Amino acid sequence: MGMNTKELNELLRIKMKMRFKQNTFIVKPIRISYEEKYQFLHVMGDFLIPAEKKEEKLPVIVCVPDREMNGFEAKKLAGKLLAKKGYRVFCYNYGENQRITEEPTNEERVKCIVEVVKRVKKSKYTKKLFLLGIGRGADDVENALGILSNDVDGLIFYYPEIESSVFNSDFIEMCYQEDKKVDRKNYCSKFRGPVLMVHGERDEKVSVKNVRNLLDFYENATLNIISREAHGFSVLGRKNAADLCENFIEKIVS
Repeated sequence: MGMNTKELNELLRIKMKMRFKQNTFIVKPIRISYEEKYQFLHVMGDFLIPAEKKEEKLPVIVCVPDREMNGFEAKKLAGKLLAKKGYRVFCYNYGENQRITEEPTNEERVKCIVEVVKRVKKSKYTKKLFLLGIGRGADDVENALGILSNDVDGLIFYYPEIESSVFNSDFIEMCYQEDKKVDRKNYCSKFRGPVLMVHGERDEKVSVKNVRNLLDFYENATLNIISREAHGFSVLGRKNAADLCENFIEKIVS
């Protein structure tokens, strides 16, 4: 026996309510244009905004993607999970549609980050600002800190790949060999705030040892190793990483 109109309307209402509940954040497309080397370049991305807190002042996380990673992948890896936790998250396409024949240079990637941070800092809804560098995006974040070190409240790195050229690696290696303390003032990151590094125990692309060595480059860094996780993180690994980010951020904003 079929349902009557009243029953159908009630079922539709329940389905719509469940659907709305699942959509815990809204997506706001953002385009940031700036001029570099006599041409206009663009940062294209999405702001993920908690639906129930869209008018509140919230911590903002800018996801700086790995090279060759697009905004959709960054949202899948970190953006959606962090937005559901109540943070504003900006995920963008790194260098996509910038040019036809060549990739953006290191300087242009830094400029992208600077322009995004500048835009976010102007917003009345920004409470604290965090940069999340993914893979080689961590290297881009570190390169940008020469300009942005005073504008950022915390750094988060997912399986960071930071080029040795960022720091004086020969000096650092000598310190390890001779058991000397690293001179942070002259040879380490310009960033003095808190840093969270999240890495997979079974990462074959970036060794745990290399990431542990990065701890010496920062004054206030913590490394969390996720057991049985490889490079890129599984679905469960992404959830664990988001939980670690939440704990890290809440200690800073509280």
